[in-house]
Formats: sequence, structure tokens, C-alpha cells
Amino acid sequence: MLQLRVEPWMKDGACRRIAREDAMRLFFPQKGELTTTARRICEGCPVKEECLDYALQLGETLTGIWGGTAQKERRKMRRLRRVS
Repeated sequence: MLQLRVEPWMKDGACRRIAREDAMRLFFPQKGELTTTARRICEGCPVKEECLDYALQLGETLTGIWGGTAQKERRKMRRLRRVS
């Protein structure tokens, strides 16, 4: 299992105000489950950009919703960054 680095900004994440079980279900959905609620939580998060940067740095090893994006979206973002 992937061991995440705990970053100082993480304590300020909007997701921290959600019970752990609910957060796991929302931010790490099973295939085919909706991510609308998690993305809505990310919308107003004060550390959304830091979260997204973190996820982009970790690459393919990181699943779930981070910075309001899914793994597939981040994959595309990394490809676009390499091209430009």
C-alpha cells in the first residue's frame, strides 16, 4: 500500500472536516460511483491547488479525488505538461 507523505497544508483541507469513513467513500469511490460530492467539497477548499500539485507529483501511484480531479484527469494534465 502507498504510504503518503503528510504535508503541513493537509490539515487545512476541506476533506478533513468529514468523518474518515465518509471521506474514504467519497474521495476513493469504487469504479462507476459518482464523484460529484467529493468534487463539490474540493471546489471551496483553501488548499485545492496544493492538493492537486501533490497528486500530480505522485503520479500514477495516487488514486482517488485530489484537488478536485480524478486519476484519469491528472494523467491527461501530466501529458499536457510534458508536451508544453
